[in-house]
Amino acid sequence: MHKTILALPMTLRPKPLRPWRLLGALCVPLSTLAAMLAPAAAADLGQLSIEELMEMEVTTVAKKPQSLTKAAAAVFVITREDIRRSGATSVPEALRLAPGVSVSRLTANRWAVAVRETGDRFNNKLLVMLDGRTLYTPLFAGVIWESQDLNLEEVERIEVIRGPAAAIWGANAVNGVINIVTRHAGDSQGGMLTAIYGTEERGTFSLRQGIQLGEEQFLRLSAKARRLDESADRTGKEASDDARGLRLDGRWDGRFGAHRLTLSGNYFRGDSGDRQTVPLLVPPWRASGDIRGNYDGGALVGAWEHSGPDGATTALHAFLDYSHLAPPFIDEERVTLDLELQRHEVVSGPHDWVWGLGYRCSGDRVEGSELLDLDPDRRNLELYSLFVQDEIALQPERWFLSLGARLEHNDITDFEWQPNARLRWHPLAGHSLWASLARATRTPSRAEDDMRLRYAVIPPGTLDNPGPLPLEIALLGNRRLASERLDAVELGHRAQWNGDLSSEAALFLHRYRDWVMPRWDGATLEFLGDRIRMPWPETNKEGGIYSRGLEFSLDWRPAPRWRLGAAYAWLDSDLDHSPHRLSLRLSHDLGADSEIDLWLRRASAIEGRMALPGYTTLDLRLAWRPYPDLELALVGQNLLERRHPEMESKYLEFAPTEVQRGLYVKATWWF
Repeated sequence: MHKTILALPMTLRPKPLRPWRLLGALCVPLSTLAAMLAPAAAADLGQLSIEELMEMEVTTVAKKPQSLTKAAAAVFVITREDIRRSGATSVPEALRLAPGVSVSRLTANRWAVAVRETGDRFNNKLLVMLDGRTLYTPLFAGVIWESQDLNLEEVERIEVIRGPAAAIWGANAVNGVINIVTRHAGDSQGGMLTAIYGTEERGTFSLRQGIQLGEEQFLRLSAKARRLDESADRTGKEASDDARGLRLDGRWDGRFGAHRLTLSGNYFRGDSGDRQTVPLLVPPWRASGDIRGNYDGGALVGAWEHSGPDGATTALHAFLDYSHLAPPFIDEERVTLDLELQRHEVVSGPHDWVWGLGYRCSGDRVEGSELLDLDPDRRNLELYSLFVQDEIALQPERWFLSLGARLEHNDITDFEWQPNARLRWHPLAGHSLWASLARATRTPSRAEDDMRLRYAVIPPGTLDNPGPLPLEIALLGNRRLASERLDAVELGHRAQWNGDLSSEAALFLHRYRDWVMPRWDGATLEFLGDRIRMPWPETNKEGGIYSRGLEFSLDWRPAPRWRLGAAYAWLDSDLDHSPHRLSLRLSHDLGADSEIDLWLRRASAIEGRMALPGYTTLDLRLAWRPYPDLELALVGQNLLERRHPEMESKYLEFAPTEVQRGLYVKATWWF
């Protein structure tokens, strides 16, 4: 299924291009040229005003449209303009804009994304959605980010909730929810062609065409192809982790009186490389080699919404998803069907009700290997859910109480009850204070139930294994696992100080119980003829694990052409964690047709068992529109260091890689 090639001595790369020197040499003349060509009366930043941002509608917090000022949760919205001006080329890169979100690059095309923790590649306490469709795989309960390489030009906004939201969204919405909202087909009409080329971005081409089919019917078709260069290993040589991907998307939006319909679909495929060390049962006991994983799949999504004459709304959302994932040493095919009915009742006195019913069925077929296997190789998992949420106006315009809960039944842990209570107070115009008490659960994944992973082999005749047979350390699934539970307390403040300044702050305390982790009982050994196996079954840890933290963000417009954005997060945890993460963005319109953006980020060293140094990066973007329908941009990334590590995998022994400096040029043409 996978071919492993033993590592061979590698030739040195040609003398690399020095993109930071080229960038520095180009900055001054490009800025000067743009300023000379720009009209004297320049437009303001192409951003929403502070008032518009605070009144922006979000849907992820309460499953109904509400403005940011009325959201009793730590929610941050990354807008389409934020993404464009950041220079990000993928969703994980764009997520670095939000406070409390830990984003680390594992390889050229693999990411670790977590909220209020420092996660691994398969972070199982974060729910990620695309237009309300869940993207995580039940195999590892994480997101395969390389298979979700969206066309960022079609993303309207990304809503990021930090903190538990299981009362609305269910299991896996433990530490947070990320909902990627794409644009209505009517808002992306006409054609658009985008091309990117650079030292790390070796070629990205995307094409979009929007068509109006009727008075209120719109269609959008798009395609994206991308190729990424290899990152560097710890010695600075190529890491054999280059990647390629293709994605096709389509979306139709129509309105027929009080009925709104959306149909969308996508197809994706790609592959990426890795260098991995594998434990063997025979000498030399370990083998290193270059491997490649691949993935493909697609989804069909439908949504219907009806608005009644009394103002009540009924919505039905359904999707059918197929995915084929073949990372190293395992091959999985999965089909998922999901149905959800939701009702937003008419406000009756002080009450505002939202309730819904859901059903999901996910079936898989898995082909394992000697290193990693699942038993049984086929399994269907069903999930039934019911949620109710009521927002009560205790004092109109001042005090509001939200009470909600979700009841789920799954095939792994049976029933799960996940309540939530939120209190919101508006002491002054433009200010809101809120508090939240919530419980969330995380259902064990298919792998935690059924896997067998050869984690390590200790050779015979050694100090740790003096016997004549090799000792295999095996991580095993456990069908008796209980769900992980989180009890969380949160406090927050959101303020619009004036027309030029807004801020958000949140404090939280998390207590996790029944944390799932592999553990040897200290006595059990299995004699298998050619080896002795030391089983480390997945086990619920006794006692609690605590995390606490502070998150802060600020948006300041000191002048019409200037914008400063700041985000800071402090985290103290019993788990591996990076205590401090800081993001500073400065945007300036040089003229009506040119702009410059600076983005400085700092991540402190990771503390705990996985000790990694901290790093500081600087990104710089220069953009110019010589014509109204053409934009040219020059972007430098990670400019302060030649390369730096960000994360290592905890369970599979992949060769550590480091993120390199990069430079790319981007052209966008609207037609």
